[in-house]
Order: sequence, then structure tokens, then C-alpha cells
Amino acid sequence: MDYLHVDGQPYYLECNPRTVEPGNAAASGVNLPELQLRLSVHIDAPAHPVIGRRGIRTHGLMAILLGVADATHRRRAVLAELARAVARMGTYRDSAEQLTPVLRDPPSAIPLLVVLARLLALPASASAISAETVGRYAVRLQSIRRLTPHRPGTQGIGADHDGA
Repeated sequence: MDYLHVDGQPYYLECNPRTVEPGNAAASGVNLPELQLRLSVHIDAPAHPVIGRRGIRTHGLMAILLGVADATHRRRAVLAELARAVARMGTYRDSAEQLTPVLRDPPSAIPLLVVLARLLALPASASAISAETVGRYAVRLQSIRRLTPHRPGTQGIGADHDGA
């Protein structure tokens, strides 16, 4: 869950089940899923804040390739970024892949290769690929309405919207 505070009031930006943040934290020595599970079943959290090791670098190649394709619409740019990642140059030096660590988890290459093939076939499809992916896990307004109790005299959540 991403949020910020303005004058003591929390404003929620998003809540989604990404796997990258726990991978990034794990690389620095923090087990976020364990902390989340402890809190969800009312087991006390550690007495002191859990702080990861400094200087740990991670990346998500699939997201980077999507970003490059979206920004440039060029196969050559996508392939150049892939080459930098494979050669561990620039951003990738001393950085660990978190979403598709193909050396530790060979089957994770499958989604990476599928996205890469789609980007090479049509680089301009990057934003559609991203939207399609988010659409599969996003909580829709219809679900929020179903889970939110309706109070008499109120319009309820999203009354002005079409449920998209």
C-alpha cells in the first residue's frame, strides 16, 4: 500500500499485490510478507523497526523494457536495454533482478520472453500490455461497492461513476 501524509491525514495512492517490493526488501534483509502476515493475524510486530541493509540495488527488467518501448516505440531501443541488462552495464551493475530472476528461477523467463516478444513485434503496444496486466488484478469499483455497506441517505462509493 502506497500512501503519504499531509497535515497528519493519510492519502492512499494505491493498494495492489505486486511482488517486487517484497523482493526488493528481501534483498536487503527484510521479510515484508512475514511482517504483513504477522500483522494480519494479530501477532505482535518486532519491538524495533526492521531496517534493511543500505546500498542494495534491485531492478525489474520487464517494467524497464515496457517503459523503454512506451517512450521510444523502437525495437532497437528495447534490444539495447536488454543488452545492457544481460551485460550488467549501467543501471544493472551490482543490481539484482527481482521479478524475473531467470538464473535462480528459470520458469520466470516465460513471462519476460512473452512480453519481450510482444514488444519486439509491436513496440507501441507497451501501454496496452501494461493496461491489460493491471486490469487483471485491479480492484474494480463494482467490487468496492459490493464490499462497502450502503447507508440510508447516502449515494455510496462511486455514485457518479459508471463502475469502470
